[in-house]
Amino acid sequence: MFFVNTVEPDNTPNPSRIHLLRGIELQNPLTFDEITDITNTPYSNENWSKLAYFVTKSSLRPFYHENLGRIVEQHIARGDWIINDMSVNCLFYETYFRMPSVCDWTRQFLFFTTDDFLGSLGIYALNLSTDASEYMALRQIAKVAQNQLVSNSPFNRFMVAIQRQNYWGFAFGEILPTMTPRMYTNARRVKISLFKEPSKFFYELLSGGMVNNILHEEYEIRIRI
Repeated sequence: MFFVNTVEPDNTPNPSRIHLLRGIELQNPLTFDEITDITNTPYSNENWSKLAYFVTKSSLRPFYHENLGRIVEQHIARGDWIINDMSVNCLFYETYFRMPSVCDWTRQFLFFTTDDFLGSLGIYALNLSTDASEYMALRQIAKVAQNQLVSNSPFNRFMVAIQRQNYWGFAFGEILPTMTPRMYTNARRVKISLFKEPSKFFYELLSGGMVNNILHEEYEIRIRI
């Protein structure tokens, strides 16, 4: 276990960093063959959003995000985004979590309707340099967990697609509970599970199997908040 001692502030993204994913229909069910294709092909924002929605849709619940909600309303009011009242949409925004020669970008994905954001866990993706070490990858994932905490996210779990040059992996994280009141807490423990073959993870998950039986690496990290 290692300790991430620095604290990244919760920066509301500039509107220019927020992007609507266009031309995808999230509510169409994915077939098993489509899921297999997604997990065995190079990463894309569109495919990741469809897969993440499909595996979480049964547990999604409305939540409020004041700053991003205001930006979304402005885009819709100006006609920049044409939104169907009956549809579920997805946006992603470029966070400020990056490190030259290690992580080129980190993105957070959010599902929303015209009335609310929808979620049950945080959905992220990050792009790692080909030669970035596993230690540096874990530090980037730890920043994602830290963002969940400092932004007062209502969710204590998160998924991260990890893109490298020729393949992508997957991480599942859980911010572990604590009995200490938040005002007296300056650090939290996070459990991170790394799966190098997303196809096996999602096959087990969607077929009712035990994902813990899949070969993976598990870490516990402490992060300052």
